[in-house]
Amino acid sequence: TGARAPTITIAANFADSAGTPRLDLYFDTSAHGSHVAGIAAGHDLYGVAGFDGVAPGAFLLGLKIANNAQGGISTTGSMLRAMEYAICFARARRLPLVLNLSFGVGNEAEGEARIDALVDSVLALNPDLVFTISAGNDGPGLSTMGYPGSASRALTVGATFPGVFLGATGRGGDPIAYFSSRGGELAKPDIITPGMAYSTVPRWDTGDERKGGTSMASPHAAGLVALLLSGAAQEGRTFLAGRVRQALMVTARPLAASTYLDDGTGQPDVGAA
Repeated sequence: TGARAPTITIAANFADSAGTPRLDLYFDTSAHGSHVAGIAAGHDLYGVAGFDGVAPGAFLLGLKIANNAQGGISTTGSMLRAMEYAICFARARRLPLVLNLSFGVGNEAEGEARIDALVDSVLALNPDLVFTISAGNDGPGLSTMGYPGSASRALTVGATFPGVFLGATGRGGDPIAYFSSRGGELAKPDIITPGMAYSTVPRWDTGDERKGGTSMASPHAAGLVALLLSGAAQEGRTFLAGRVRQALMVTARPLAASTYLDDGTGQPDVGAA
């Protein structure tokens, strides 16, 4: 009715805590999750027809795991609660589920963090769940894989630097982003996808629609998984997560002059998958 559009999106979460109503208000004061969401499933972004994310129209469930009021801190507990909520939400509605986590912290010893073991246990108990996780931005050195991307059952995603952002026009393929974390103790990442994107942000973040990092690569992979699951559902077929992960990895195309610790099996080809 003529009122100004809000500059900060507010989500109201109504819950029951031991019989007592509880209201939590969540604010998009980072823009990180909004940007990630647009990459995975945006449709007609900014009103431009055909300007889509990887899996346009996919159902999005946003789960906030960090609190900017406390310095953007996330905890093992908040990640586990988010996973539990998403799994229960999808199970109650009989929906396929792809979890994406654009988050990572540097390892002292890859694959030995407690959260890695917890993620692997969740995936073992839910064999139909595909979990894409950012490799981390501590590259280009070896043994820089972040956790929980170092969980063995997750689809760990490194980043390329799309040539369009570098002014490149050739067909040599996109180079691996310098910041993309590499394996060492672990044979990770599993695949690499574009780690720079122009995507959705809240109105207060206008002007910063282009962001980069493996945080941008991971939702790209989540969108690819959503496409595969959607196609399978339309054909009346179901697959366990291991098969979906395998399909993307074995059909990926490795980059020239790169090792497995740099790009995993390479850039995925969703058509071949």
